[in-house]
Amino acid sequence: MTFDRRNMIALVLGAGTLIAAASWVHHGIEGAEYGEIELTGQVTQAQFEPHDERLLLLADGTAWTVDIGPLIEARSAGLTPEMLAPGNELTVLGQRDGDLGTPELRASAVIFGSTRHDLGPRSL
Repeated sequence: MTFDRRNMIALVLGAGTLIAAASWVHHGIEGAEYGEIELTGQVTQAQFEPHDERLLLLADGTAWTVDIGPLIEARSAGLTPEMLAPGNELTVLGQRDGDLGTPELRASAVIFGSTRHDLGPRSL
């Protein structure tokens, strides 16, 4: 078989499709087998960066890193920096990191007081 222009295009498109599928599987499914978990604890640290918010949440003696996502999305969900401040108690729902040895959670909702703030669908 000789590699003419059609064969080369088919090879490149096929390789691109495989790479895209592998990337989706890695980012779209990793950690999903653990299901959504719920943590209730006290915020010990809040980090507000331009494109993401992270909290350290002490729950059942374990310090969890909680990815809240972009500040603009958190604010759209009704969350404020005051709600996420150290010392406040929160309940967080979300997907656990795929590495069970790492206490990290990507939040899909935050409950402050009696109000649930849904952060919307987020890829893992």
